[in-house]
Amino acid sequence: MFNIVLYKFNKRPNSTALPSRTTVSRTFSCAMKTITSVITPMVEISDTRGNNDIPLFNYAYISDFQRYYFIEDVRFDLGVWTLFLRCDVLATYEEDIYNSRQYILRSASNFNPDLIDTLYNTYIDSTSNYSKITPAGDPEVFNKSSGQWVSTSSYFNRSISDGAFCIGVVGNNLTGVSYYIMPAPSFKILLNEAFNVVPSTMTDVSSGIAQAIFNPLQYVTYCRWFPNLPLSGNLGAMVRSIYFGSQQVSFPSVDTFCYQVDANMIEEYRFTMNLPKHPQASDYPYLNLSPFSELSLYFQPFGVIPLDTTKVYAAAQVEVNWKVDYCTGACELQIFALSRDLNDDPLVYSESSQIGVNIPISSLVMDWKVGLGLSALQWVRTKAEGMSGGAPLTAFGNANRNMNDVRASIESSTPSDNTDLLSTIMDTLGASLGQVSTKGSSGSFIAYNLGKPYIFAFFMNQTTHFPERFGQPCCKTLRLDNLTGFVICSNASISFAIKNPTVDEQNAICSMLNTGVYLE
Repeated sequence: MFNIVLYKFNKRPNSTALPSRTTVSRTFSCAMKTITSVITPMVEISDTRGNNDIPLFNYAYISDFQRYYFIEDVRFDLGVWTLFLRCDVLATYEEDIYNSRQYILRSASNFNPDLIDTLYNTYIDSTSNYSKITPAGDPEVFNKSSGQWVSTSSYFNRSISDGAFCIGVVGNNLTGVSYYIMPAPSFKILLNEAFNVVPSTMTDVSSGIAQAIFNPLQYVTYCRWFPNLPLSGNLGAMVRSIYFGSQQVSFPSVDTFCYQVDANMIEEYRFTMNLPKHPQASDYPYLNLSPFSELSLYFQPFGVIPLDTTKVYAAAQVEVNWKVDYCTGACELQIFALSRDLNDDPLVYSESSQIGVNIPISSLVMDWKVGLGLSALQWVRTKAEGMSGGAPLTAFGNANRNMNDVRASIESSTPSDNTDLLSTIMDTLGASLGQVSTKGSSGSFIAYNLGKPYIFAFFMNQTTHFPERFGQPCCKTLRLDNLTGFVICSNASISFAIKNPTVDEQNAICSMLNTGVYLE
């Protein structure tokens, strides 16, 4: 005979909880069945006093075996209660379990909020699944003269007509290309003035012929429109005239001007943007990562730029930085994460592209042989009109005659004949004097009138979390006595120093730790 303590104790089967002193209990004398197991024993209690409340007990402790048991079944036969017991290994070996160190996959009391928890399903909530963020402030441009960043409030509010033109021109030194930047009104006036120039070397011909032969665009090697005029502190000297070859073209008024710049004219811009956060990120920061959060920066003319959420995860803002080479149109765009916890600002994105719109340059390509013939005929006409006092040369009256007839007529005629045919020949030669040749290709302005950039965010929500029931990701090695609540271990193993379980009990303990237990 031995004693057994019966309890009215409701506990979870995967819990380490033990009955307390206040737990309802009674002690009985009992006998073991002849053939039984210490892990799953069957014990008999005689009911000589009418203890018919025995079926109300659900837990037991046998001090002789030093084990706690769940009562799985109770039977009564001829005044004897038979209890079918199963060892509660978590309660029995609680002290050894708490003293062990395990690799913890999930824990309700110690977890890493940055680890992704894939236990819960995701869903779309149309009221909180989208977010749009515009720049936190005005963009800034770096002033090379002062070494300071300067705000440019009009950068994103500009009109296409407010842009600037950069041109490369072969000047009077003929040793290279000089670059000039000017606002759009100055560029328009410059072209008008250039095409009205009569070169000093062509004063012996009419102004119309001189202007046709002297084409200023033949000296222009580069022409590109940019959305804004660079900061004056980044530009070179202001000039009032430009040399096209050896010919100087001047601006007519003080309101029209341009700047001469170096061939490495580079200007740097930046702005910052707050990063939209997942609506559930305050509780579960990992939801700021893909696939729960998808972020894209819409920034023209660079297009749509996906932001790597792993690189901006710890950042509250990003800085968008770009450098423009005005003499080539090359642009280097970089996006940095302004970190909350790190001293470094990691690079999120980098891209080399072109900015601005290429302006095609068309020029009239001259046939120099025809040009010489045209000049010679101009001389003949002038001499003839001088000799005749402007009277017509009748020998040239029929434009359909062949050149032999014309030559014979010239030899036999007098200067008093009319000059109508000379005019006809000159017009014919002039019509075939040149052909239009275009360098470069037309670009599009559509990307430069789309307003402010913005970050667009799309979120996937997770269903409600129950960390007290399922724990949260932990993924580190800890002593179990430092934890409470639900725990799942990986590849659990225990060295027992206080009690010595059987192999089956040890395997049962490790199996339960690997599937989840409550440390209570």
